[in-house]
Amino acid sequence: MPVWLVVGLPIYLATSVGCSVIQVGSFLALKIIGYGIVQSAAPTFIGRWTAGAAPVGRAATGLAFIIWQMREGVCSSRGCLESDTKVVV
Repeated sequence: MPVWLVVGLPIYLATSVGCSVIQVGSFLALKIIGYGIVQSAAPTFIGRWTAGAAPVGRAATGLAFIIWQMREGVCSSRGCLESDTKVVV
């Protein structure tokens, strides 16, 4: 696990946001469960997108673009992107 998830995020949620220990623990548990669901669904999604082969060429570019768009959507809705942030796909 990244250090920010194990140490930084719980401290931030408890001190800045004012979450209780139960709320912080529940959030982290749901985040980890959600991450596991996404990771378990990824091979099926990629297999359907690429007809069972490893993504190359246009398929790899398309998948990278979808992931980039999801990141942009989440970050722009939360205001976490700076104006000079560059993403290379």
